[in-house]
Amino acid sequence: MPQPARSAKLDVVTGERNARVADGALMASIASGDDLAFEEAWRLHYSRVFRLAYGVLLERNDAREVCQEVFVALLEVAPRWRTDALLTTWLHRVTMTRSFAWRRRVLRFRRPWSRSRTPTPAPDDALQARQTDERLRGALATLSPRERAVLTLHWEGDLGPAEIAALLHIQPTAARVALHRARTRIKAVLDPRGGAP
Repeated sequence: MPQPARSAKLDVVTGERNARVADGALMASIASGDDLAFEEAWRLHYSRVFRLAYGVLLERNDAREVCQEVFVALLEVAPRWRTDALLTTWLHRVTMTRSFAWRRRVLRFRRPWSRSRTPTPAPDDALQARQTDERLRGALATLSPRERAVLTLHWEGDLGPAEIAALLHIQPTAARVALHRARTRIKAVLDPRGGAP
């Protein structure tokens, strides 16, 4: 006899519950001093944390520094971890908070030495990739910090406007507007012809 189809909402709730249990076990292991558990958290989440930080800061070295801060904070919070919390949500929030704080420090001290002035020569086969990366970086630089944060959380965090609003402590409407503006500006910079082939 065929099983009734489960609703997508039930699957999401079940998946989230399983993630909370796994996160709780991982954090308990980290709290007990298990280095392998910390390495597992690093392996699972570092690239996303880096992409979120880079999306706000647009500087690789600064994003790496923020990643280190986030994972040090993870070690510090492990003994007090709430079992009902999702690690990805916590990482998103802490990464965004630390990235904005880092950005404020950079702007205050105007560290011109932190950015490379001369690009290293790239092989011919990587030239196009580098040019696309530079165009995207330039396009992201035209966005406000809030728009970059919203866009990064949407792209890298795969979050919707309501989730982004909760993480950034803004209204969902403000998140939707910022996401729309960011997408429009990125599209205009990357394809000034308006999408024509």
